[in-house]
Amino acid sequence: MSFKVFISYSLLPKEFAALYAVSEEAAKRGITCFIPDRKWMPDDGLPSRISAQLKDADAVLVIASENGVHYDWLKKELETAITFSKKKIVFLAD
Repeated sequence: MSFKVFISYSLLPKEFAALYAVSEEAAKRGITCFIPDRKWMPDDGLPSRISAQLKDADAVLVIASENGVHYDWLKKELETAITFSKKKIVFLAD
């Protein structure tokens, strides 16, 4: 059974390459990463597919730009992760 990491992110489009590079490096080491889509509105609540991935994850990795830490997507995912008592690793990118 592989270690599973949920990657919560809030980045500029030009920074997405770094997000996927992290996921690819993790996969080389046997770590399964889930990167959620942003096809939902934070006011509607967290979609069940994302909540299920957060619940199943062994850890949550947050990758956000300085301004990105204030976005509702990130906040909703972190609030949910906290309810599941996940270990959180925070990485801030400029």
